[in-house]
Amino acid sequence: MTKFTLRGFSLSLMPTLEAGQTVYIQGEILWGWPAGRPKFTRMSDAEAQAQLAKLK
Repeated sequence: MTKFTLRGFSLSLMPTLEAGQTVYIQGEILWGWPAGRPKFTRMSDAEAQAQLAKLK
C-alpha cells in the first residue's frame, strides 16, 4: 500500500493505493489573489477514460 498526498491552498487529498491500482486525479488552477489556487479532484474511472480519450 502506498499513500500519496496532494496539497493545495485549502485541500489535502490522500489516495491510498494498492499494487496495480490506478487513481485518477484532475488538477486545475482557480483564480485567486495574489496567486492562483490549485484544486485537485478525484475522478471516477469512467470520467478519466472519457477525458483521456479526448487527448488522443
